[in-house]
Amino acid sequence: MQGQGREHTIIKLADAAPGFGDATAPRAVIRTEQGNESFRQNINDLTVDTGSGNPGAIGIDYITNNTGSMRRVTIRSGDGQGFAGLAMDRNWPGPASSPM
Repeated sequence: MQGQGREHTIIKLADAAPGFGDATAPRAVIRTEQGNESFRQNINDLTVDTGSGNPGAIGIDYITNNTGSMRRVTIRSGDGQGFAGLAMDRNWPGPASSPM
């Protein structure tokens, strides 16, 4: 996923979005593939905004294997609420090395 810069590419969840109101059942705005074959998950140059009134929102639920990166990414909440900005708690969150 490649944006045009944090100031220019903003993925924003609607305020009080259906399905994101329960902190005991969190959901991600962006979620990479499941499993230990989730290769080359690159997220760069963008902002994820979880909006306001979304206490169950996770900005990015991220795993990658072998190679992958997140660079120049901002995760924010419109009201300072939400479950997590970045979640890396599923099985096989790495290892993830990034080619330079």
